[in-house]
Amino acid sequence: MKVSLRRLSFLLALAFLAAHAARLPQTLEDIDSINFAMGVERFDVAGHRPHPPGYPVFMLVAKLSTAVVSPLATGWDRDHVAAAGLAVVSAIAGALSVPVFSGFWLAVGLSPAGALLAAVLAAAAPLFWLTASRPLTDTSGLVAAVAVQTLLIRGFSSIRDRETSLSRVLLGGAFGAGFAVGVRSQTLWLTGPLALWVFGNCSGGVASHTRCSSCPRQPRGLFCGRCHLSTRPEDSPGT
Repeated sequence: MKVSLRRLSFLLALAFLAAHAARLPQTLEDIDSINFAMGVERFDVAGHRPHPPGYPVFMLVAKLSTAVVSPLATGWDRDHVAAAGLAVVSAIAGALSVPVFSGFWLAVGLSPAGALLAAVLAAAAPLFWLTASRPLTDTSGLVAAVAVQTLLIRGFSSIRDRETSLSRVLLGGAFGAGFAVGVRSQTLWLTGPLALWVFGNCSGGVASHTRCSSCPRQPRGLFCGRCHLSTRPEDSPGT
């Protein structure tokens, strides 16, 4: 992504964060958020503080965010502090969605401008915008899952381009897939199938140094963002 677009992405992320920080919730909204708030005070999955599977990574981050919010929350009651401390995590994750989503669309073949536009449209969607101010794991989990998907796709491309068996990016994606489950367990359904597909192709020797005939810069075997086709090595000319 060009420097000017990266700068714009950073500014948009700051604007997203500022807009949500100004409108943090003042109260917990449902049983899940109450469980998270109790988990921040004392982590005990057996006692539904929070409910299973426990969301250990999210709870660790929420403890830190609440510790930062508490000294600034002069005159706030316990419910208000808990809600704001949890919602800050969602707001930060929502702000990070701009560069994270841009990176994903770049990885599947969109132009830098197209990738940024797609990310902005996603971040500005009403459902995503509202969810990014809730004291829950939805936004954090989605952004973490897309970040992991991006690492896996880039890692697979790196393996193909360098004709190596492993890459740091791919290993980071594999680690991230497990890490994201600690944020929100449902991320497994977004990262798991892709991770299995990538490792299966690499271990099976499918990740050969071939490319999409329609899109010369797009590695074959990946979903091609330019021609919207799933390309395969056996489709290459002369095979």
